[in-house]
Amino acid sequence: MVLNDKQQQHERFAIQARVGGGASGDIFRAVDQTTGTIVALKLLRARANAGERARFDREIAVLADLRHPNIVDYVAHGVWPDGRPFLAMEWLEGEDLAKVSRTKPLGMKDAVEVVRRTAQALAAIHSRGIVHRDLKLSNIYMIAGRRTAIKLIDFGVVRPAGPDAYTTEPGTILGTPHYMAPEQARGEAVDPRSDVYSLGSVLFRLLTGRNVFQTDHVVALLGRLVLEDPPSPSTVRFDIPERLDQVVHRAIARDPSQRYPHAGDFARALARVGDLGNDPPQTERSASQIRRRTRLESDPDTSGSSGGRPTYPGLGVRRVVACLVYDLGNTSPHITISDNLTDIVGEDVRISILASGKTVGVLGVEHSRGDEVMRATRAALQIVSQYPQARAAVATGHAIMARSDLAGEALERAAKQLDHAGPGTVRLDPYAAGVLDSRFDLRHDDDGSVVNGEILSGLDPRELLGKPTPTVGRENEIAQLLGVFSQTLRDSYPRVAILLGASGIGKSRVRSELIQRLELATMPPEVLVCRGDMYSQSSIGSV
Repeated sequence: MVLNDKQQQHERFAIQARVGGGASGDIFRAVDQTTGTIVALKLLRARANAGERARFDREIAVLADLRHPNIVDYVAHGVWPDGRPFLAMEWLEGEDLAKVSRTKPLGMKDAVEVVRRTAQALAAIHSRGIVHRDLKLSNIYMIAGRRTAIKLIDFGVVRPAGPDAYTTEPGTILGTPHYMAPEQARGEAVDPRSDVYSLGSVLFRLLTGRNVFQTDHVVALLGRLVLEDPPSPSTVRFDIPERLDQVVHRAIARDPSQRYPHAGDFARALARVGDLGNDPPQTERSASQIRRRTRLESDPDTSGSSGGRPTYPGLGVRRVVACLVYDLGNTSPHITISDNLTDIVGEDVRISILASGKTVGVLGVEHSRGDEVMRATRAALQIVSQYPQARAAVATGHAIMARSDLAGEALERAAKQLDHAGPGTVRLDPYAAGVLDSRFDLRHDDDGSVVNGEILSGLDPRELLGKPTPTVGRENEIAQLLGVFSQTLRDSYPRVAILLGASGIGKSRVRSELIQRLELATMPPEVLVCRGDMYSQSSIGSV
């Protein structure tokens, strides 16, 4: 943005140069002509809407009330000669933590001290009933030449203690996804524990060189936030002491009740972690991003299913999971869709609605039955049949532990498939399509597959020259099965009949003929077809 001579002058401040900016404002280096000092001047853009102006007023009000050595100092605010509001703050020499981390990552001891000081600043904010809502590396500024001295900056999306003119629209996601608390991802109310999560995520990144969840797709990331427990930093970097590991893991707990209730508690816990080394991440001694693999994880013969047995964290068991992501579009469901899904896919589904309006679900969390992909796909077809504007996607993969790394790449693949799905469409990633190719009518394309419907083959009678042909040589078996049905009607008592035989002997023909005759009975039954799946560990054939 280029300012003319008139726009650069104010009765107190004179602009020297533009140094940065965001969506609604620009940051300038300016001179305070009353003191001769340099200040950072934030000037709202002329095209800012009413909501952005209200948010700017909120930032001014919050910062003017805060005085803390680790929070950027308020200098003044007012209206620029051209009518735009401005905020003047102390000028900081240095770099934000995001730039520092890219060029010269902090050592472990320095990283803990930087976050401890940030937590102290955050405690001052929380004491006033304010929630920051956007803690991240770029909002923590390191002062040049003063090692771990920091200033917390950018209060543009804070939640004040009381109501004001700026209201957040439902479904709006505030914050940066990689540092966002799970309750923010669900669009729920936030409190100081949400900021504790964000600051814990910052420390996780500084210590390990990676984010808590290494996922680029925003929907997949939000899904992992709300469905998965975060990993401990020691699973990524082995030289992190146990005490520090426990403090960080508590700060980023998925359940807010398990976190530190206040940033001051987090700061005090960091002060008590003991002596630390000062190696940065991704060095030979810290060995970041090198995981110790258990025998089960590295054994190529390990089954993809747990055989129906529950699995627990630390066992290293690989389980089959299926990820379902869907978007109802502009449709407002008359009933809770998640309750419907539980009825369709079973109680083992873990499902959550995101603030973005999309819903994510994972099947196979507690144990793998082997039919997770099929159940997820049937649920997706049910959703788009009930809500024509809806779109859904399914992907499959492996999980390692009960609540950690549930979905991983599978959730990201499902989210990417949803990007390609149109209204009324169900899409599969290549892995799910490979599993279901013989059971569903699929149309393949360069991005994956579209599900046209389920194939219910073998239920209709065989035809010759376009006409049904009768079953020959199976009258005895059919008569016995019809007799069982008659006894059931007469006694009002359930019975089970099992037809066994070698492959190709004609079981499907008997079933087809039996169904045709039952449809002509005085009281025709409702026929339910159940099939075992050949990719399930416990299946023995088709029924």
